[in-house]
This record gives sequence, C-alpha cells and structure tokens, in this order.
Amino acid sequence: MDNLKVMTNAQLESYAHMRGIDIADCSTKAERIEKIENHDGEANKVALQVMGVAVSISEDAMDDFEVLGWLGDITRKGDPTALPDLMKRLFRDDWQRIFDELKGDDYRLRTSKAAEFFAAIMEELNAKN
Repeated sequence: MDNLKVMTNAQLESYAHMRGIDIADCSTKAERIEKIENHDGEANKVALQVMGVAVSISEDAMDDFEVLGWLGDITRKGDPTALPDLMKRLFRDDWQRIFDELKGDDYRLRTSKAAEFFAAIMEELNAKN
C-alpha cells in the first residue's frame, strides 16, 4: 500500500476513489487513512477462474466512465490499444500478477491472449448476473 500518511487530503480522496472506497463521511485525514487501511474491498467483488487464472473484480467495475470509453474503443472501433488501460483499471493492484500468469513461454503477453482473457472475463461476469 502507498504511504497514506504523506498524502494530501486530495490525494487520499483520489486514492480511495480509484479503489472504490467511499470516504465522504470522514472529516479528518486520520479518519480517511483509517478507513482506507481498514477497507475490506472483497465484500463487493466477484471471484472468477478464467484461463487458469484466479481473479476478483468489483461488481460495479463497469460503472466507470473511463471503462465505458475503453470498451467503446475496443468494441466499436476495434482498437486493441485500449485493452491494457482497461485491464489495469479493472484488476488494479492485482494486474501485475494476472499479467505474469498470462505470459507465454517467451515471457510476453500476446494481444490475442489478453483479448481472449478479457472476453472470457466478460462472459463469466454476464453469466453471474
């Protein structure tokens, strides 16, 4: 976890927002830090096993304006360059582990495999809803 104590209130708010933590009810910096540190983000996550990789994703991950834009770029424009940003946003701190597990024998994550993985994630999420 980043060093929360050296962050400004604005940075804490941004950090919390990016992680889906509501700190609006906190009136002091100490309360914000405590709420972020004690947040149990697993309560609103869906656990999935896709292509041999265990992932968890926030139930409301798609309720994000930037995610919507990246999805549009991928589906409407056929632009795969939005996929890395999209996946980093969806999987947050867990992205590096997922990335490493998806890499091939040549230590690269091929675009086609990442796209297949993302499509499988979307299919699993739709099946759970």
